[in-house]
Formats: sequence, structure tokens, C-alpha cells
Amino acid sequence: WTRRGGTGTLAKATPKATPTAMPTTTPKATSTATCKTTSTATHKATHKIMSVGMHKATHKFTHKVTSMGMHKATFTATTPATITVMLTASATCHRAWAPRSRTPQAPWWVWLGHQRMRFCTQPVCRMSAGRSATSS
Repeated sequence: WTRRGGTGTLAKATPKATPTAMPTTTPKATSTATCKTTSTATHKATHKIMSVGMHKATHKFTHKVTSMGMHKATFTATTPATITVMLTASATCHRAWAPRSRTPQAPWWVWLGHQRMRFCTQPVCRMSAGRSATSS
């Protein structure tokens, strides 16, 4: 992912997934996380976007996942906003947030089942994801 100009647009990149043998039946696990963007950016990741809002304004986006693997959902923030996402997987979410490196512009990874994918490059992302008992 690269930044072009001052718009903060993120270039498309293919997230790497670690091949792992998955059980035939695994419990569903969901978690929520909040990421505040400081500039206009295109948010692309593999998860279901449940709501995006700024000052309690909410917009609904739905992305149906019918099989394990890579699924894309895109949201473009035109203003600095707080993006709240719900991560849904047919396996337990291992680790919520982890910086790939200690550099200031390090991308943040989210563990969704056995898939590791980039969420956003904003360093203000917080480790606020938690496991929820609700399934969707």
C-alpha cells in the first residue's frame, strides 16, 4: 500500500494469508474495532463493514461472505472519520491488532480466522478490538 500525494489514497495490494489447516466445523467469532482516519483514504479489507460514522452519523454497508477465503469490502472516507467495523469469521479471531513493524507508518494487521490482512496504514489505530458473543 502506498500513499499518493496528500489525499491519502491507498494503492491496491493483495494481503498475504498464512496457509493453515482449518477444522471442518469451527465456531463463529465476531469482534469490533474502531479506527480513526486522519485524512481522506480508501479503506479496503477483508471483513464485513457494519457501520461507518462521524459525530454519531451512521451509514450501513453489508458484504456477504459465502465461503472461506479473501473477500473485499471498500469504503472511501471523504473526511476524517471514525470507522467502526465488525470482523466476522467462521473461526476464532486470534489477535485483534498488531503492528507489522515499529516504523511510524507501519500498516496494521488484523487476524481474521487464519487470514492475516491489512486494515489501514493510519498509526492512530487503536487496539480496541474485542471478542463478542454475538454471531452474525
